[in-house]
Amino acid sequence: MLRTHPSSANWPESGIEWTPDVPLNERLLYAAADDFGISVLSFNQRTMPGVVLGNQLGMQALRFPLLERLTGSLAQILISNCPLLRILYVPNLENAAGDIHVDTCPLLQIFSFPKLEVVGGNFNVTSVPVPEEIEILNLTSVVLDVTIDLNNGLKKAHFPKLVTVGGLKIRNNAQLLSFIAPLLSSAIADGMDIRDNAALTKLVLGQFVPVNGVTINVSGNALDSDSVTAILASAVANPAYVSGTIDLSGGTNADITSIADTHRATLMARGVSVFPVPPYVPPTDVTVTFGGSSSAGFDYHLDVNLTTFTANSLATLTGPLNVAGCTALTSVGLSALATVTSLDFSGCTSLVTLTLSAITTASGLLNFSGDTALTTLSLDGLTTATGGINASGCSALTTPTLVALTSAGGLLNFSNSGLVTLTLTPLVTASAGIDAHGCPAFTTLTMTNYLPTNGTTINFNGGALTAASVNTILARAVANAAYVSGTINCAGGTNLAPTGQGITDKATLIARGVTVLTN
Repeated sequence: MLRTHPSSANWPESGIEWTPDVPLNERLLYAAADDFGISVLSFNQRTMPGVVLGNQLGMQALRFPLLERLTGSLAQILISNCPLLRILYVPNLENAAGDIHVDTCPLLQIFSFPKLEVVGGNFNVTSVPVPEEIEILNLTSVVLDVTIDLNNGLKKAHFPKLVTVGGLKIRNNAQLLSFIAPLLSSAIADGMDIRDNAALTKLVLGQFVPVNGVTINVSGNALDSDSVTAILASAVANPAYVSGTIDLSGGTNADITSIADTHRATLMARGVSVFPVPPYVPPTDVTVTFGGSSSAGFDYHLDVNLTTFTANSLATLTGPLNVAGCTALTSVGLSALATVTSLDFSGCTSLVTLTLSAITTASGLLNFSGDTALTTLSLDGLTTATGGINASGCSALTTPTLVALTSAGGLLNFSNSGLVTLTLTPLVTASAGIDAHGCPAFTTLTMTNYLPTNGTTINFNGGALTAASVNTILARAVANAAYVSGTINCAGGTNLAPTGQGITDKATLIARGVTVLTN
């Protein structure tokens, strides 16, 4: 029933048009039905605390010809489910402290807020399919979100003076061609969800500033290249935007241009996820020569033409060096390289010798897996391998050189069929364990300082270890009284059984709770 709040007064008994004479400047008008058959409502107040009209099945026009301000805690205009409403006329409203919300008005044709400047809440137009254009000429600020959703007839949304907005939600408007807010320059704290507008070609968002961590979703549109580039450029312009997601996928969005690709690379280097991820195109260099002393990294992976990589002055790598899958690579010169993050030489099947004797610390993984021709791997100066070492599948590698290694944070993996001798004399800590399983020629293991980390696995299954080597492994585990869980596997292959003290050490470890497997 149509009523004022807190008490009803002066309701008409019947009629087509009604202008309430009750003063509404301190009341919020509610309407829940059209009991009186009213088709036109007009309000002549300059200030109102708000209007909420819902389920007005006969309402055709709603007019606020003098209204200038909405004030108070519920200062909003909320119009919902008025199936015959054709006119919403609010010519003088400048400031709404709360929301402007219109939804499910399938015949609404005139949607007029020509003087509206500030919305203190949300601005929402949803399921209003008739208007081809929403143009709010003087709106400068929306504190929360602008939402334009499921308006199937809408072709243009124009906010020429909009500067500040909390977020943008422009979704599922099948015929929308353009959304234009050329002066937008505020921090976008709630992100952007501008998606699935199949015809949306032009998106003009001024110099918006994405807040770090927010998502900018413009997937499923038909954006032109200028719009795509502008989005990425605005994100790049905020150096504090170092995490978050920008989704340009789906629909018929334009391919990223070379300029936009530079922006994308900048953002991804910062830590921002940008979709779609471009397909990787391997370089075609045959020879790479670098003369500097430091670098942020190199990526030549899958360059099947690369034969030589020379950087003998390079001392520091602050990013990864990736030449994985360079099957023609035969010569590597890194004689001065001392500090690295990660190295990936995996799948370099023509590489025979790799000398990295100057490296002392590696913060990431050192990966040499699948280098089937590799006979010499020299890491003589390496003391700390935080990310571990993977030399599995190096079937020609018999004796890797690791004479200085004291600690490894990641797995030490030497599982390959050619391994004969593994010398880890200085090694104290291998936090993720040691793996050299399936090495049928592996006979000799030397380690005199190793203390296995509790809970880790030491796997030498399928080798040919001497009894002395097996005894050494068990003795080093006993030496760490804190090693009370984990697995030691020296079974399989032709590994010999422990002898003497080794038998006692095995029993000690089992009593602690360690799983010990031997032949």
